[in-house]
Amino acid sequence: MKVYVTNGGMRMVGKAWEVRNKLKEMAKETEKQDVPFTSLLPKTPSKRKSNNRS
Repeated sequence: MKVYVTNGGMRMVGKAWEVRNKLKEMAKETEKQDVPFTSLLPKTPSKRKSNNRS
């Protein structure tokens, strides 16, 4: 199981049961069980590329 954290994102690579277990583990580390996944991401400003085609 590998977890890659980048600016504004996270990628988990592994078997489905490994990813599920890691997500459950991350949720248990918080005080509440109903925490949205986005709150677990690092708090960095993201720069999105605009897809304006002229």
